[in-house]
Amino acid sequence: MKRRIMVAMGLMGAALILAAEVAWAATVNCQVGEPCVGTDRPDRLNGTNKPDDMHARQDDDLLRGRSGADLMLGDRPNVQVGSAASNSLVSLGVRSES
Repeated sequence: MKRRIMVAMGLMGAALILAAEVAWAATVNCQVGEPCVGTDRPDRLNGTNKPDDMHARQDDDLLRGRSGADLMLGDRPNVQVGSAASNSLVSLGVRSES
């Protein structure tokens, strides 16, 4: 009987870890004057109304720059620019001004 309970608890723990992996993606709200850094999972980085220094990491990240001249770094980030302010995007070593 104890063995069945231990096996069931082990299976539930494994299922919980697998299910929680999806929830490890982060929503990061940037703070003025501090670097804004994502995780190695898909993330959403939300900028401020001031210049932001945004660092996406691996996977499909969404960088949402608002107003201010934002620096957005990533391996292939999806970028939403909130104003006509000068933003810099660096992706795979290629720099483009938007």
